[in-house]
Amino acid sequence: MSSIHQEVTIKATPRRIYEALTDSKQHAAFTAKTLAGHLAALVETPQRLAAMAAAAHAAGRPDAAARLADLVGEMTELALSPSGVAA
Repeated sequence: MSSIHQEVTIKATPRRIYEALTDSKQHAAFTAKTLAGHLAALVETPQRLAAMAAAAHAAGRPDAAARLADLVGEMTELALSPSGVAA
């Protein structure tokens, strides 16, 4: 399996990030079903996906969406197409 390195800028304080990472309620709420809901919302907003693709391209990772779909597919044991839709 290849590794993916991605840098992200988060508009939150370190304390808020720590709280989010250590909050068991937030961890329990993040399930495959909620992830699928987030992914479905993205698929339903092609203009947002286009903006995300442009941002990924500008960051030097033009294949980031496909790589993320592959990674999510591996984690969820779903076969995903590069668009993120179950194949």
